[in-house]
Amino acid sequence: MKYYKMSIQNFLTVRGSTHQNGSLLSKTDSKAHLKKEFSICTWNAFKGLGGEAFKLDLHKLIETHDIVCLQEVILCSDSRWHNVDIPSDFIFCANYLRRDGLTEGIMTVSSFLSEKALGIPSIFREPLSWTSKLAMISYFPIAETNESLMLINIHSTLVRTRKRFERELLNILEKMPEHDGPVIFCGDFNTLSPAYLKTCAEILALKNLKLHQPTEDTRSILRKLDHFFVRNIATDNVKVLHHIQSSDHFPISATFRYT
Repeated sequence: MKYYKMSIQNFLTVRGSTHQNGSLLSKTDSKAHLKKEFSICTWNAFKGLGGEAFKLDLHKLIETHDIVCLQEVILCSDSRWHNVDIPSDFIFCANYLRRDGLTEGIMTVSSFLSEKALGIPSIFREPLSWTSKLAMISYFPIAETNESLMLINIHSTLVRTRKRFERELLNILEKMPEHDGPVIFCGDFNTLSPAYLKTCAEILALKNLKLHQPTEDTRSILRKLDHFFVRNIATDNVKVLHHIQSSDHFPISATFRYT
């Protein structure tokens, strides 16, 4: 119930926001290439409204994963989040400037070198708040190879028909550059039912992206919104981090191995 109350309060802040159209902000100083075996976590962090528990959870996830894909990130003008420094390099893709002066978007965090980035705003906006959502593509060179990982971090629209959901995904695939190396497409797809997930899997299969689901998943249907779709890389140990409860989403973690 507390998350519903917070969502209503946040909605009142978001109304009247100014769209940013996928503008990018990066803090990328690292020169180290991504290891051949690495871990990724995706988490909709609920705007950091989980208080002190959120701060601890965020730092722990960054410490224990090579890459963390975050949705519903709120940045101040000094690139801090609720007075928390992001303890790693990051790429932030903004979708709107809120009335309170904060910027909301998605973020990919890693201590490894990332090259290039592309923000893709959603075609459709949320009907009540009139805000857009985003996907962001970034690239991570893989050590001892000539390959790069293409990583797509998404926060999909929540209120839409399946037909509009399909159009949103097709729009991302159309704007997705050709890439022969490994691809991981992850984040909050807002698949509100098995039918939505089926549609998602069918569309992403057009690019040979395969769904990898957690082996143990006790989430209710309405909370099975976050997923990994993968191509050209071995995937293992996909799991829901049920112990992290400072958001209305559980983080999803996986290990990948490029051979």
